[in-house]
Amino acid sequence: MEEMNFTYATVAALLSWAIAIIYLCFICCCWSNIALGASIMECASVFVSQNLRVVMLPVLMYVCTAAFFVYWLVSAIFIYSIGTPIYRPGYPVAIIVWEDEVWGMMWIFSFGLFWIIAFIICL
Repeated sequence: MEEMNFTYATVAALLSWAIAIIYLCFICCCWSNIALGASIMECASVFVSQNLRVVMLPVLMYVCTAAFFVYWLVSAIFIYSIGTPIYRPGYPVAIIVWEDEVWGMMWIFSFGLFWIIAFIICL
């Protein structure tokens, strides 16, 4: 049993060494791309250190996205309440029955949420 464990461990070690050597070859072949990426990161860090206002941009976009989402959520609640309420005895909340037009409006409204959030992210 110990011989099989030793054999498995040896095969695993050889396989790990083979993967490491192949990975090292890939790194050596891509050395110029790695150097280019490092120089781009260096230029980006110089830009950010000279323009500290750019650090606030993601925070500002997050606040804009959160504000729009709150507006969308309030509007969605209003659209949800367009239907006819059906009260059930013993339940604290009524069921809202929608017509087909309201379903379509809610789908378009949901699509608008994703569209505008993507626009804010890309902005």
